[in-house]
Amino acid sequence: MTKTRLFAVLLCTACFIVQLSPAAAQTPLIQFTVAVPPAPAEMQIYKLTATKAPLEFLNEKLSTIKLPALKLEQKSYIVRGTTGQNDQDRVRVFADPATGDTNFTPNFSELVRAEKPEKPVSVENAQKVARSALSDVRFIPKDATELRFADDITVMGGATAPTVAKNAAAPARTEPRVVLTITPAIRYASGFRVYGLGSHAVVSLANDGSMVGALRRWRAASLGDRIRTSITAEQVRADIERQLRPQLSAAGTRATVDKIDVAYYDGNANYLQPVYRFAATIQPGEKKISSIRVAGYVPIGKALEPIPDLAAAPSGITPTKPKEVSEASPRMEMRPETATGGAGDPADITLGEYANQDWPNNGAYVDMANKFLSGLTFLDSIFPGWTPPVNRTQWYVAYPSEVVGPSRSTISTP
Repeated sequence: MTKTRLFAVLLCTACFIVQLSPAAAQTPLIQFTVAVPPAPAEMQIYKLTATKAPLEFLNEKLSTIKLPALKLEQKSYIVRGTTGQNDQDRVRVFADPATGDTNFTPNFSELVRAEKPEKPVSVENAQKVARSALSDVRFIPKDATELRFADDITVMGGATAPTVAKNAAAPARTEPRVVLTITPAIRYASGFRVYGLGSHAVVSLANDGSMVGALRRWRAASLGDRIRTSITAEQVRADIERQLRPQLSAAGTRATVDKIDVAYYDGNANYLQPVYRFAATIQPGEKKISSIRVAGYVPIGKALEPIPDLAAAPSGITPTKPKEVSEASPRMEMRPETATGGAGDPADITLGEYANQDWPNNGAYVDMANKFLSGLTFLDSIFPGWTPPVNRTQWYVAYPSEVVGPSRSTISTP
C-alpha cells in the first residue's frame, strides 16, 4: 500500500471516529428513560352522566356529628356549622343538585381542640369506615368502572394562642398532632387508571372515627363505542416532545420523561377517553433553581372532548405590556381598562397578576393566571352576593427579575 493511500485510509478512519465519538454528540434536550407501553388493539369509550347529589348519605353523616341537615338555598344544598366569622365562613357542606358535585369541609378549629382524642383512629378502623363510605352506592353509585382505594393520608394540626395581656389567662393551646385521616378513591376503567378534572372522591375521618369531610366529583359511566388503536410508539414520543419543547425555552433547561402509561382522561363532562399519560421532570440550567414536575396527555384516537395539551394556546384575556414601560422604569399604576371587572370598590378583593414575558412560545402562563382568577370568583358564581367581587386591577407581563423557576410561570398578588 502506498504512503498516499495509507494516509487517506487513516484520515477517513479518524473522521469516522470523530463522528461517532460520544463527546462530540449532543445530548438531546428531552430524554426518555421509559418505553412507550403498547395500548390494547381496541379500547372502550365510556359515556358519563351526572348523578344525584348524595343527600341521604350526607345527612346521615351530618347527624352523627350533630350538624343540621342539608337545605336548598338558591342553586345549591347548604349546611352551616356554628363557628365562623360570618355566614359564608360557616358553610360546611354544599352540593350541586344539577351535577351532583359535593364538598363537605372539615372544621380544623374543632379538630385541634384539646378535648379531642389525641391518637388517630387505628389504620384498620380508618380503612374499614372510609372504604365502607366510599363503597356506599348512595355516595358513589355502581357503574361500568371500578373503584379502588389509595393509601390513607394523615393531616397534622395544632392550636396556637394569640398574644394576651400581661397577667391574663392564656387561651388553650395544643401541640401539633394528627387530627385528620383522608382516604381517597381511585377510578379505573377497563383496568386503566382514570385521571383528569373528574373522578375525584375522598372521605375524611376525625380521630374518633367520625366522618367530618368528603368530596365527590364523580359522574356515572356507561359503555359507549369501542375504537381501534393505531397510534405508534414513535407518534406518542413525538407528541410528548412537541408538548414539552415550549417548556425548555430557558437556556440549559432539559426534560426527562420517566413515566408513560395507558390511561383514561375524565374532563368531568361527557366521556372517559383513552389516552397516554406522561410525566416528566423539567431541570433548569441554573443549579440554584429547583426542578419541577409536569404531566400531560396524548389522545388515543380522535378526541371527543378537549384533552389538556401542554403546548396549547391559552384561553382568556392576555396580559398587556405598555410600550412606555421598561425594566429600568417603575411599574405603572393600576390600569382598570386592562382588568376584568374594573377598579372596583375598596371593600372588594383586588388582584394583580404579572405573567412572564420570557414565554413567547408558550401560553400556559396565561391559562394558569386566568384559572387562578376563575378560582377566586368561583364561590360568587355559586352564591351570588355572598363574597366580595374580585377585580383584576393589574394584568401585565413580568420582567425576568420578578419571576423565579425553570420556566418562570406567573406571579399573582391578591
